Formats: sequence, structure tokens, C-alpha cells
Amino acid sequence: MGEQRQHFDEAFKRETVRHMMETGKTVTEVSKEIDVPVSSIRSWKQQYGNSTEKSKLF
Repeated sequence: MGEQRQHFDEAFKRETVRHMMETGKTVTEVSKEIDVPVSSIRSWKQQYGNSTEKSKLF
């Protein structure tokens, strides 16, 4: 059987991006820290990390 796909709520995604921005950690570091694929975190960063839309994070 194939692996089951993980699902994360929007609050978790925003918190992950905020954590990255505040700590200055790389996507790879955070990926290893929370055991989430790099591609997912990159997508979240693109979606929630735009500095012109910083209000989306909070």
C-alpha cells in the first residue's frame, strides 16, 4: 500500500512560515525539525510568506 498523505490546517501552515521568518531557519531545517516535506513548506512560504501580505500570517 502507498503512504498516506498528511493534511495540515491553515493555522499550522501559517505558524510554520512565521517560525521560519522569525528564526531565520531555512526550509530544509524546518522540514527536518517538523518532519514535513520541503516541497510543502516551500508552497506554504509562497502562499503565506509574502511580505506585502504579512497580515495573512496573523
